Amino acid sequence: MNKKIRKIIEDNDWGIYETVQDKNVCFEFSWYSPAGEDFSFAIWVPKKHNSEDVISKVREYANDFDPDEHFTMLLESNLSGVPGIRELINDADAIAEKLKALADALFEGGR
Repeated sequence: MNKKIRKIIEDNDWGIYETVQDKNVCFEFSWYSPAGEDFSFAIWVPKKHNSEDVISKVREYANDFDPDEHFTMLLESNLSGVPGIRELINDADAIAEKLKALADALFEGGR
């Protein structure tokens, strides 16, 4: 990942961690949601990737993220300390917005 892409990610308040396995690289993105969820997602790209590979994978993840599915998963998890329903719904929507903002920022500035 080049410095320009990494800076865009960090400027959008995401943490980024890189792991290399064989011929692929895993980039894990992490961010704390407004309700305090340690939200993260990972993308895999070839070891010899370019900026477009990263941008495309982030855009794909952002487009596929379903706030309703995320809310349901948290609601069914029975974890202690999970906020109330309204806060979970708002939080899932905030995660979707943050993912879209990251994808847009990468698309606009990372090319």
